[in-house]
Order: sequence, then C-alpha cells, then structure tokens
Amino acid sequence: MQTDFNLALVTAAQSFAAKFRPSATELGLFASLFTGGAFFGAAFAYPISDRLGRRISIVCGGAVFCLGSALQTGARNYSYIIGGRVVAGSGYVDLKSRLPDPLRQLT
Repeated sequence: MQTDFNLALVTAAQSFAAKFRPSATELGLFASLFTGGAFFGAAFAYPISDRLGRRISIVCGGAVFCLGSALQTGARNYSYIIGGRVVAGSGYVDLKSRLPDPLRQLT
C-alpha cells in the first residue's frame, strides 16, 4: 500500500516531471524496479536473518532502505533514481519480512 502511494506521489509531482521528463517506459521502469529490488533482496533476506538475527537484520534492512531513499532524494539524473529504487526495494523486503504484524501494517 505504501509503495503504491509513494509511486503515485512521485510520478504526479510536477518537480519530478519537470526535472527528469520521464517517458511512459521510464515511468514503468521506475515503478517495477522497486519490486525487482525486493525480489533480489529476498534472496539475501533469510541468510542475513539466520546469521545475524532478526533485530540486527531489521536494522540492516532499514539502513539499506534509507540509503536507497537518499539516492533517490539526491538524484541528479535518472540513473540515480533507478539505482535508488533497486536499493530501496532490497531493503524494504528485509523490513516487511521480519517486522511483527502490527508494525508491518503501519509501514
């Protein structure tokens, strides 16, 4: 739910459209790479959690998500946006898979 709201907010923002001038294909790529990052992040989610424990893996996932968000926020060109989406998606899956249910519903 939150990712859909995030996508709608960013794609509708006038400053985003004015700076990057994305085509329809680039908007589709923008939307799908967050999920693609989550797909690849899921491959590492279990080994990291098994080795480091749930709490540390949640902190690591939050740090990776914040790094991806920072890449998107400070983007100077479209490549930074794409890279940030992949990194944020890989951190997001760590958070969503390990947080207790009440906290998961808040994110």
